Amino acid sequence: MQKIKSVFITLFLFTCTLIAYAQNAKVTQAGKAVFTLTTFKADGSVLASSHGVFLSYDGTAAAPLKPFQGAAKAVVVDANGQTSNVEVITAFNELYDMCKFRIKGNAPAVCSIAKTPLAQGQQAWLIPYSIKKPDIAKATVRRIEKFNVSYNFYIFNVNTSMNTVGCPFVNDNGEVVGLLQPSATDDLEKHAAELGFLDTQKINGLSINDPSLAGCAVRVALPDDVNQAELTIMVAKTKYSGQTFKDYVSDFMKKFPQSATGYQEMARLSAEDGKLAEADDYMSRALRNVTSKAEVHSIYCDLIYRYLISGKDSTQTRWTFGKALSEAEAAYKLSPDPSYSHQRAQVLYAEGNYDKAYDIFIDLTKSKMRNPEFFYEAAQCKTMLKAPQKDIDALIDSCVTAFPKGTLTAPYYLIRGQIRQSRKQYRDALADYNVYDTLMLGRADHSFYYTRYQAEIEAHWWKQALNDISHALVLKPDEPTYYACLASLELMLNRSDEAEQAARRCVELAGDYADGYIILGMALIKKGKKADGVTYLQKAKQLGDSRAQALIDKYGV
Repeated sequence: MQKIKSVFITLFLFTCTLIAYAQNAKVTQAGKAVFTLTTFKADGSVLASSHGVFLSYDGTAAAPLKPFQGAAKAVVVDANGQTSNVEVITAFNELYDMCKFRIKGNAPAVCSIAKTPLAQGQQAWLIPYSIKKPDIAKATVRRIEKFNVSYNFYIFNVNTSMNTVGCPFVNDNGEVVGLLQPSATDDLEKHAAELGFLDTQKINGLSINDPSLAGCAVRVALPDDVNQAELTIMVAKTKYSGQTFKDYVSDFMKKFPQSATGYQEMARLSAEDGKLAEADDYMSRALRNVTSKAEVHSIYCDLIYRYLISGKDSTQTRWTFGKALSEAEAAYKLSPDPSYSHQRAQVLYAEGNYDKAYDIFIDLTKSKMRNPEFFYEAAQCKTMLKAPQKDIDALIDSCVTAFPKGTLTAPYYLIRGQIRQSRKQYRDALADYNVYDTLMLGRADHSFYYTRYQAEIEAHWWKQALNDISHALVLKPDEPTYYACLASLELMLNRSDEAEQAARRCVELAGDYADGYIILGMALIKKGKKADGVTYLQKAKQLGDSRAQALIDKYGV
């Protein structure tokens, strides 16, 4: 009986040894998935260094987020010594300093994310990076704090003198619990947020503009929703140029081959480089793959039309207005939408076929897409056809009278005001400008207030003119012309001190601008400082101002 008992004890101990060995093997194996992460500045110098762990064989990995902030480039060196570029960031959270990304290439080994959380007092293992066998350190969960309701923030006791920031804590099965974050107060205490939390961090269309990635040139992965991904492309278009933007678009084409957006952007980039055959190829691919063929024909028309009116290469014969028109007509044939008819009219106008373009614009004024723009474009056709002025004016008037006052009609009040001002109908022009200003809620740009100031001067509306030129300066405080206008008006209103102040600012901003010296000189003369004033008039003369000598002769001492 004693002998049997001894055999059972031996078998039990042997089994425990096997289990411990198997667990240790899993932990050791996890070391092959650990890597170093290095990020670089734009000048090629090192920005930051950390560690991380591969999570899947497609190159998806987890690491701290901080090294990416301001990074122009990032690379990892795996446990085999192989270097790979970081391609895209796929999830991130700044508060808990963690992110997922994907390298260009495959991972040599991986660790899965632990599904079962650790308990207080439970043992874990910290795995440093090593090309050889890693010096694994035993860690104990000292305490646990909750975050985001159900996730654990671990405080470990672990003794390690190595640089292990970003290295993984794993359980006995070699599954990743979290990545090491140092404690600011205790060298033996290390922190780790539960890595599974990253699975809840989803990329959206505006993640590319997230402040936590400010200055980071490493791309953000496209969202899974096509509409959100299109938003990412729209933002990337304003944020990046060159290869970075092309990489975003290339990813989009692969992920959403049935959307026209990727082909459209690639074709546009090709056209901008003068590679029209390449642009044609992208649009041919779009016609094969995109569901809405009418949309593709419309995009194709727009690309050709915009390229031609830009006048980039007047010698090329591949793209013509005739080709653009055929694409617009193909779109309209597949889907008789007014927007495609509008494209036809715009191409005809650019081609010089004003009669046909006019007919389409007028038809569009009666369509469901009725818009002030159509009346304006019809007026432009009539102008080119040298129609009676009353016919053109009637169309311009229709831009504003045929529609309720609002943001849709605001630009046409401005246009009509400019036309009236050019005809010296200043009070009528000002009536339109005032409506435009109201519709814009006082948020027009500086050039509008300068334009209205000019009309007010002609109408002898001095107070309003003073307000508008002053407002133009608030919006653009470094424009010397506006200071010269303000000084001139102040001088005319016998406000010599204010005129001198504005004129001095004018010549400070533009030392070669004769108007500033003329007005400054006259302001000083009006203040009784004749000698000083003439000095500035002489400066204007040196700059070639034809008015200066007559004023010097009149006021010279």
